[in-house]
Amino acid sequence: MPSTAARWAAWTVQCAADPAIADAAAFGLQTRYLQRAPKLRRAAM
Repeated sequence: MPSTAARWAAWTVQCAADPAIADAAAFGLQTRYLQRAPKLRRAAM
């Protein structure tokens, strides 16, 4: 199982690369990481 930090880093890089991924994550992966990072999500969009 990948570490929390590794998953968060991968998600962050993907969102920076493609805002559509941020949208998909926001709607499809309602996790505590997304709930804690609304500013990061908005910045990625």
